[in-house]
Amino acid sequence: MAEPTYDSIIIAGEPYKLDGVKVVTWQDPGGMSFEAHVGEALAKTGSGLFSNRRTAKGAPIKDLDELKKVVHMVVLHTDLTYDSDMCFRVLVDRGLSTHFMIDWDGTVYQGLDVLYQAYHAGDANDVSIGVDLNNLMRNLVREPDEPPYAPTHPRFGEMSKKEFKRPRSRRMRINGGDVQSYGYTDAQYQALIGLLKVLTKVLDRIQPFPPLDERGEIIPNTLEDGLGFEGFVGHWHVSASRWDPGPGFDWQRVYHGLAREHNAFPIEIEDGKNIATLLEPDKVEAYAEQYYRNNEESSDGGWYPIGINQTWHGGVHLHKRAGADVKMMFDGVLVAGRFGKKPVRMGNNNFLVFRHEVPIPRRGKDKTKPLVFYTLYMHLAPVDVTVDSRDAFEWVKALRRVDSGKAEEDLEALEGGAADDADAEEEPVEEGTPDPTAVAAAEEDTSGILGVEEDDDSEYDTKPYLEAGAVGQLVGAFAEGKIAKIPWKERPIKVSSGEVIAQVGKFGPPDDWSPMIHVEIFAPKGWDEAIDMSVHGRYFVEIEADLDGDLFCDNHAILDLFGGGGYLSQKASLVPQRVVTPMDIEDLYTSVGDYVEERRWLRTVISRHVSEWSDQVDWVRALSKAEGWDDQIDDFKEAIKQAGIFRDALVDVLPFVWLSRDVAEHIGLPVEAWDGVVYHFHPVHFLQWLTFHASQRIQVISKGMTLRQIKAQLAKEEKLRKKGELKENDACVAATLEFEDIESVNTREVLQEWFGGSDQGDWKIPWDEDEEI
Repeated sequence: MAEPTYDSIIIAGEPYKLDGVKVVTWQDPGGMSFEAHVGEALAKTGSGLFSNRRTAKGAPIKDLDELKKVVHMVVLHTDLTYDSDMCFRVLVDRGLSTHFMIDWDGTVYQGLDVLYQAYHAGDANDVSIGVDLNNLMRNLVREPDEPPYAPTHPRFGEMSKKEFKRPRSRRMRINGGDVQSYGYTDAQYQALIGLLKVLTKVLDRIQPFPPLDERGEIIPNTLEDGLGFEGFVGHWHVSASRWDPGPGFDWQRVYHGLAREHNAFPIEIEDGKNIATLLEPDKVEAYAEQYYRNNEESSDGGWYPIGINQTWHGGVHLHKRAGADVKMMFDGVLVAGRFGKKPVRMGNNNFLVFRHEVPIPRRGKDKTKPLVFYTLYMHLAPVDVTVDSRDAFEWVKALRRVDSGKAEEDLEALEGGAADDADAEEEPVEEGTPDPTAVAAAEEDTSGILGVEEDDDSEYDTKPYLEAGAVGQLVGAFAEGKIAKIPWKERPIKVSSGEVIAQVGKFGPPDDWSPMIHVEIFAPKGWDEAIDMSVHGRYFVEIEADLDGDLFCDNHAILDLFGGGGYLSQKASLVPQRVVTPMDIEDLYTSVGDYVEERRWLRTVISRHVSEWSDQVDWVRALSKAEGWDDQIDDFKEAIKQAGIFRDALVDVLPFVWLSRDVAEHIGLPVEAWDGVVYHFHPVHFLQWLTFHASQRIQVISKGMTLRQIKAQLAKEEKLRKKGELKENDACVAATLEFEDIESVNTREVLQEWFGGSDQGDWKIPWDEDEEI
């Protein structure tokens, strides 16, 4: 059996990693297994603790695809116990269960595969996932001096540390009750957000929001259609007699965490420090300055939007040790990528491309339109996707699942489809897919050419160009060093912000590489229909487009930053444009204390020019008279053979060209008049804007019950309970616990607030029964 990783939850038998969160499943040493205690629970209560979920036709759910159709809600509970270990024991004693327990220190315990229904929320069990948050949750309205932790707990000293502080809540009406309690620890929120991010990614009917009213505030009472809600809810939203997770639960923090406030910087300059740990905009903004300095104070020329040779540069170089983690900046889907076993002469040409679609609310009554953009991570360290390992990146595991699970008809649809009739004509080769004969000939004829010797023992990858695999060729394409075109529409591989997706590779002149990655954000035309510049114009400056294919930057707004004498006018030279000296460009970016406002302005620039990765750059087009990338292969072979001063440069650069018309069309870029031109944004500046200034939160308005409806619901539940018809084994811990079964006297007293008793009148207050609360 493989060693436990303590970082992954299990959904339908498959592990899914939670970044930065300790996870202990029922399979791990020290884990808590409801299945292992079924016999004990049956003997005590007659409950089997859990059961199969059912399809609409009543058949047991057996796999992830079926699970996705049924589960659409996460119910948050408070365990009312000392810690998650006690919570588990109490649940078993009462014939109840839950899927996840989040302890006071942020450890996530999984007691049951999400494939099965736990007994935690009555009628909501079949469509929901249960999460029990550790908290004694005393009602401070009644017991204002009670501490947040039990002083007799063996780890009370550790609980008392600042990092595990539980803030005291304000008073709040919940389902007719006047309550106040202590809240939850930072570690619990971080763990819960990480858990919900994975659940909402994998089970896409679960939306990343709670029940909110028209003002954007949490509904404080049971929902009118609680069982139909798609998102995450408190127990009080589905049961009129409950008030967990209590007034101390910070709904906005979790909501914002899922609404992309937990986007991430692509590397961590300080290990363990990212947006998810900083949270506050001022702290994130201050930390972002380290990323600007990391990029701009380097002399390798990887600046935005202009490089050291006055060429357009659509991204930034960020520097960290080789092998350091590279993180996903935004939630998105993988659309293309490539990994080779060996570097090329200028370092690693491995890359991943992700597509993102984010709704950006517009001013007034204008309809919200999604912002579509892409992130590129280039110069990544090699990844072997053929290895089946628990330590593999989550997108690699998903890739292997998609690759191994697709049916023949799926492949046929992805690749253009085979004819249904046996006599159908053979489908033409997909445009952009290299012809095997031409590829073989090109590889054969490049032997002996400088930089492209076909030698398996060479330290470099000697293929002089990149070729794309067929759509649907996934693991195979990566294994062969081809550009893998992921079927992102049919079988999307979703990746959450903050996930580790790769490791830092190397790039630089031959034999002088440095560890770094290139990070880039680009978008097709139409971004301005999603971003209302009358609202967001203070964050961005759109400069004049450069539609030439030579990558030479001659934009007046940028060149004027260098002043009248900051460039050389070479009217008699082969380059008639204004030319800025490399020294002046380097000084502008690297001079500490000087040109501060100029650099800030450059970060806001939205540039439009041919992509440096495109086959439409002049020097690439000049190599070939052919129309398609596959036809250019022969021309590249011949061009590289020719002696000339540009031969070495072509050998160095060609292995980085990946954005052909074929690949562009696949990832969703418009290609009607393909010229390789896209819009570019500074990735760090864009990250800050989207995280804190885009206000992209789109909420679904919910409606709660009135007090009259709550009272009617409570009366109905009590009537069923007296008849013995209420499904007690499906209720929460607090609704069914008997006093003698609780190990702590303090906990027993707290539980009185959950089911009648002398405390009931202390926390119930009257108001208009028709008031919506």
